[in-house]
Amino acid sequence: MVVNAFEDRDDCGPVDGLLGSEFGRPSRDAEDTTVQVKADDLGHHLGARPEEWHGAGIGRRHQARRQLVESTVHPEECVRREAGGHHALHHEDPFGDHQPFTERAPRQHRQIWPAVDGVEVAKVVEPLIVGVDNVDDLHRECRRGGHPRYGSRMASGPDLQFRPAIDSDWPEIFAADARAFGITAPIDEYQRANSRARINNEDIVVVRDPALPGDPLVGKAMYYRLTMSVPGGGRLDFPGLTWVSVAPTHRRRGILRELIMRLRTKWAQEGQPIAALWASEATIYGRFGFGPAVFAEDVRIDERQSLRLPAPAQAQVRFATAEEFAGHAPALYDRWADVHPGVMSRDLLWWQSVLDDRPAHRLITTGERQYLLHPDGYAVYHLDTANTGPDNLPAAHVDEVVAVTDEAHTELWRILASLDLVATTTATLPVGDPLPFKLADLRGVKTTSRHDTLWIAILDVADALGARTYAADIDTTLVVDDPLGTTGGRYRLRIVDGSPDVVPGDGAAGEIACDITVLASLFFGAVDARALAAAGRVRASDPELLTAFAAVWRTQSPPATGTDF
Repeated sequence: MVVNAFEDRDDCGPVDGLLGSEFGRPSRDAEDTTVQVKADDLGHHLGARPEEWHGAGIGRRHQARRQLVESTVHPEECVRREAGGHHALHHEDPFGDHQPFTERAPRQHRQIWPAVDGVEVAKVVEPLIVGVDNVDDLHRECRRGGHPRYGSRMASGPDLQFRPAIDSDWPEIFAADARAFGITAPIDEYQRANSRARINNEDIVVVRDPALPGDPLVGKAMYYRLTMSVPGGGRLDFPGLTWVSVAPTHRRRGILRELIMRLRTKWAQEGQPIAALWASEATIYGRFGFGPAVFAEDVRIDERQSLRLPAPAQAQVRFATAEEFAGHAPALYDRWADVHPGVMSRDLLWWQSVLDDRPAHRLITTGERQYLLHPDGYAVYHLDTANTGPDNLPAAHVDEVVAVTDEAHTELWRILASLDLVATTTATLPVGDPLPFKLADLRGVKTTSRHDTLWIAILDVADALGARTYAADIDTTLVVDDPLGTTGGRYRLRIVDGSPDVVPGDGAAGEIACDITVLASLFFGAVDARALAAAGRVRASDPELLTAFAAVWRTQSPPATGTDF
């Protein structure tokens, strides 16, 4: 399941004033306006104890990094001081669309706010809010002002109802999902039961419009509670955003934004270090802090191919029945996740879905799955007659190759690359897969497309970066720009013998600066920091530091995903 992102991409507006007149609404006629805010009052308003709210944000480890300031607002002189120089303070859309400061609507107002995440703020026109306790109460209080933590405006239409799902919502959830993703095959009761068992109702936000007959469901978003492998072989729990859609009758009303922001608030309260999704479009989710982190290539083999290495005297690969495969595959998959970062763990419910090969679950043109087993891996493929070749031969599609060792990878592909009586063989490989270099004919496998798979959002810089190991040592200052105002700032990134220590502050040598989505792209080692620097998305104080920073993220094996959601 991927995230449907077509609904709402252009409805992102500027941030409204969020706190209301309780904290001062400057007169538009006055040249000078002084706004004074007491920490105790602000902490009480936000539902946090006074001693906590300064560093609340999302990260549990970021304390005492924000300090209130008192100042005088001169809109024409607003300046934000950052590493590397000064620039005029922008009127910032909460999702990264920066615009020069302009006069704002009458209900918007300017306020002085704390220095945020290590950036010294002299005069600020947009408040960033941290430390929310009762989100629903604040949603009601700030309905016209904005999301209490992330600065998004409430979806337009005061009668729209956002709430957690209940059992009776599920028929409409399935129907909405089928419309949004073009699902034409009926969803049988087995599939419905499996899907419902994998997602808790409280992890779903639905939107209904009571102004219409029948109170229809007009939007939804939810997440799985999942675990993935990270560089170094560790595991990290994360929310997997999925089943996101907005009815075409209700687009451009801020519904998509509000859905995701409500879930982000929930993840923040749970202390989640990262979130992840599969995106249906690449231009949407950067505004919500997500960046592409794992990539794949679609490949095609048009003729039978032989491998450079000779076949072993004793064959290690054999065909297996579905029942036999089900008994061996989970353990092999877990071993594969140990050596490939980005792989999502599968519990019993996920394996039930993956192994479901009933005729009702297949397209009419596809045959039953074929299973190959090796002591250190497995492969699954099927034949498809939808597009037959010149001799009316079917195409073979490789559903999955899991190889714990290089030998298992070689022997599984020895079979897959030389299947008899097929017009072509197609597969999806992780970027960096060695298959082309194992074939006797390098051109025997053609790359037909390259695309992103897993996107992640860093919700807590210190906790996320602290969850993996690294390929090289470094001690530097990492300056992270987060337009959502949740986890940006200055961090000391210190790595010794591959083990990280990430804390607010400055490192020993130089500075590396990037935005939060770039940090997501670096996390699994799929993107070279030097390429991002060439694109203007990573800035280093000197070239040697950039080279050292790029070396930090390397992984022993290319990242993979294993399971989409």
